[in-house]
Amino acid sequence: MVRMVAIRQASSHPMLVDDIVQKVFVDLAAEAFRMKSEIRIAGWLHRHTCFVASNLIRSERRRVARERKAVAMQDLEGDSADWSALEPQLDATINELPELDREAILLRFFQKLSLRQVGQSLGVSDDAAQKRISRALDKMRKLFSRRGISVSSLALSSALANVSLFAAPLGICSGIATNALATAGLTGGASLVTATLASTIMTKMALITSIAAAGLGIGGTYLVSQKQIEVRDQEIIELQSQLEETDAKVASHQARIDEHKEVEELKLQDRRELMKLRAELSRRRQEAAAEPLSSVAPPTKRNAGAPIPGTNSLDHEDEVAQSGYSPRDQWQFEGFAEPEAAFKTAVWAMNEGDLESISAAWTDEYLATRAAEFSGRSDEEVVAELKRDIEMAEGLEVTNVQTVSSRETIVDLEIRGDNVPPQIQARMKLVGQEWRFDGWVQ
Repeated sequence: MVRMVAIRQASSHPMLVDDIVQKVFVDLAAEAFRMKSEIRIAGWLHRHTCFVASNLIRSERRRVARERKAVAMQDLEGDSADWSALEPQLDATINELPELDREAILLRFFQKLSLRQVGQSLGVSDDAAQKRISRALDKMRKLFSRRGISVSSLALSSALANVSLFAAPLGICSGIATNALATAGLTGGASLVTATLASTIMTKMALITSIAAAGLGIGGTYLVSQKQIEVRDQEIIELQSQLEETDAKVASHQARIDEHKEVEELKLQDRRELMKLRAELSRRRQEAAAEPLSSVAPPTKRNAGAPIPGTNSLDHEDEVAQSGYSPRDQWQFEGFAEPEAAFKTAVWAMNEGDLESISAAWTDEYLATRAAEFSGRSDEEVVAELKRDIEMAEGLEVTNVQTVSSRETIVDLEIRGDNVPPQIQARMKLVGQEWRFDGWVQ
């Protein structure tokens, strides 16, 4: 049964029938001890025979395809290797090409230049140089065809790419140097210089030809184009110059950035100093206003029993009953020495809508967070948004100050007003020697 299934499956490859049968029974022997008792051998053999036949046929087709590809490559190599037929007609064919096509072929295949260098020599791009070379090869193929030589463009390109530049014979260089010096007709005191120069030239030429001959002995002549070396050296010099210019620009930009940072820091310090002066001026004004009212009260505080001029005494007593309460119309700059004072300063700055005062009263981290929220808005819109946060508050009272660490505290607040949370907490952080507002505690 297995053989009949194999014959049917491999009808297009009858040489594989025996291999299929052998593979099936080898797999059966290997799998027999793992097969369950309920498996029917006939069904397993039929299904596995089909499976093995499919795999072997697929492998055979791939092998045939690889062999055909190898044969095609050998045919191509045989075509490109027929240099003996091309060589006698090569120079005449090249001379029949248009000037630019001839120049492209000589630069690419005889001077061994890259496509970029060919394009630079012809004044065109790399792609244009490649297309011109391809058109020139096609024209050469047609010219060879007129001479009875059939060759493909690919084979012609391969043949030209393998053209070897043979070194001159060993004796010709020294002979040329000697004859050139003898023709110069040098006499007298110059004869010693002439002889030395001739000896030096002949020695160097002999060394060069010896190296070239050694190169031929190990498989070919390797000649280095001095022009290519000079071009690459020039490119390296240009790149180094560009690198130096880039470094100078980077250093200049970095210096500007550092200078800008210093200016911003000075501006911030100036704003803080200005706010301190405002606080000092406000304090002295309060002292001057409090002196005629009571000589017993502290210089910076109003006597709790003294009424405020222009207000009802009962209203005043109700107001001052809350010792820490600060109505909205009395918010003012109170400095940054203590967390409570720094918070009141921050609230005053938001109420005033002074962005410089706000930036001086907030920490850099909280300022960056709110700046990201206000991205794309004008200063007027930002001020309106900040005022909206506190516009419903009629006043506030600091009820407690919790110490989190030596550089952080939480200020507990009681807010009076409509549609505002009655209690809220503010985070304060110590920056240097001064406290800053770091946002609300969620």
